[in-house]
This record gives sequence, C-alpha cells and structure tokens, in this order.
Amino acid sequence: MTLLLAIDGGGTGTRCIAVDPGGRTRGDGRAGPSNHLHVPLVTATEALRMATSEALSKAGATIQDVALVSAGLAGVDFDGTGADTAAGMLRSIGFGRVVVHGDMVIAHRGALAGDPGVVALAGTGSAVLGITRGGATIKAGGWGPLYDDQGSAYQLGRLGLVAAAEAFDGSGPATALVERLTAALGASNLPDTVARLYGTASGQQRVAALAPVVTACADEGDDVAAAICGRAGAALARAVLAVIRRLHALEAREGRAAGGAREAPACLASYQGAVLERSGLVRAAFLETVRAGEPQVEVRPPRFAPIVGAVLLGMCDAKWDLRLESLETASGV
Repeated sequence: MTLLLAIDGGGTGTRCIAVDPGGRTRGDGRAGPSNHLHVPLVTATEALRMATSEALSKAGATIQDVALVSAGLAGVDFDGTGADTAAGMLRSIGFGRVVVHGDMVIAHRGALAGDPGVVALAGTGSAVLGITRGGATIKAGGWGPLYDDQGSAYQLGRLGLVAAAEAFDGSGPATALVERLTAALGASNLPDTVARLYGTASGQQRVAALAPVVTACADEGDDVAAAICGRAGAALARAVLAVIRRLHALEAREGRAAGGAREAPACLASYQGAVLERSGLVRAAFLETVRAGEPQVEVRPPRFAPIVGAVLLGMCDAKWDLRLESLETASGV
C-alpha cells in the first residue's frame, strides 16, 4: 500500500487523512492544536503524532507505507517561514519525505483548486492570501491574537466577552451574551468567568471556542451579537479588497516587465474556515462589502476543504496524476 498523508493543523485542532493514488481517503485522524507558535513544541508534535497515527491505523497501514506527508500548518507563513521547524516535528515522528506549507496556502489551493485569486481564511485566527497568474503571492492579516486577528473566531469570542462585560457593567446595551457566555464557560455569573479565562494557558483557543455562542445569539436576533458578526465579515472583506488592489498593481508591473499588455486583474475570490462557512451573518457582511468595493469580483464558495488543498499540493510533489473530478468523487472529505 502506498499512501499520501495530508495534514491541516491549526490553533484549535489538527486533522490528517491518508489518501491512496486514486484519491480515495483510507483513514483519518484528529488531535489537538499543532501551531508551534502558540503551544509548546512537544505539544504540537504530539498532536501531529496522534492525528497521523490514527489515520494510519484506520487505513491499516504503517509509516513505511507513506510516500509523502503534505502538511499545511498554522505557525508557518505563506512564504515558508517556520516550515523548517514544522518539518522537524514531522521527521521526529519518523516520516521521511515531508513537504510543509502554511495553513493559508492549503486553504487557497483547496478553495480555488489552483486558480489565481484571493482567499480569506477565518478559523481560530485569520489571514487573506492572494496569488497571481504568475504565482506571486500577497498576504494580509495573519498577525495573531495580540493584533486581534480581524474576522477570526478569536475576535468574535473576544468581542462577545467585551460586549457582555459592558452590558453587565451598564456601560453598554443589554445582550443575551451575558447569560450565554457565562453558561458556555461553566460559570455561575459573568465575574466568575474571569478566573476561567485568565487561569488557563490556552487562552486563545478558549476565547475562539466562544465564537459559536456569539453567532448563535446573532442568529436568534440579538442586535449586539449581530453587530459583532457584521464587523467580523466586513473586516475580512476589507483585507480581501486590500489584497485585490495589491494584486492589480503587481500584475500591472509584471505585464510591463514582460513588455506586453497588462493581464486582466485577478477577479476571483473565495473563503475557508468555520467563521465564514457556518455563520450566514458573517458571510453576508463579507460578501456585501467585497462586492461593494470590487463589483467585478466573482466570489465562489470553496471547491474543496483546506485538507484537500494539502492533498492537491502533495500529489504535485509526489507526481501523482489525478483529475480534480476524480478527487471530488473519491476523497470523501
């Protein structure tokens, strides 16, 4: 048996699938966060070990059956910064041939299946990546929680906490977030949530996990939560618009350098991640803001999940020839 292991590792969890040369998923595994910038290296490595071991076990395979590991990991930037550390984690597990990309790179490949354009990734953190027809890349966001991770699950959770605190103090409008966030954190009242958040080493993950509470309140008609969702979607859209403008300028320079006519602007966009995929309010604000800023942009739903983007990139490295249509029917992801 010959397998490719594809990994999507983020700030909240890690997923691995074992794929055969026909594009069929033979096994899958999940584990905790593997972003080595936010958790200790040993913790990130153990998450990768657990996810890959489970996938191989379900496939009835061993490390010796793995032709290539193709990983997209948070903590690795779009330009490969941090890839050596991440590859070292995988090699310490026992894997030989390893290719590591940033999580936004596999998200882009999955969403647009290799086409040029711009993709917004909004999970625990957030980032936007644009790729020209010539393969040049431009990023916006991805600054991490200290810079607020605009439009991310972390920002949704944090703004929900801010709104709840202001409502509790009487300095902000009333909101169901007070009661709902208190319950989500297992506390008896909002002041008791302080120790539950500040007293944990996984603060970013704990706050990001509150995002579904905020979006649920918004869906139920809470005006404060709805405003937070609108703010998140608009922030992601502004980052997309910024990248589109920079791509236009870059493609114009590329056209002049080649001595030919300027290529048509990149007008394709998509999105990945739980925030945009699961919240209709966030997505609506995102789409409205993008279309208002760049009416000619076509925004498509993602064709594949990020982990399939890792499969596609891995198949290129492994020189496996597989049509996208075959992968759509065979991958099961």
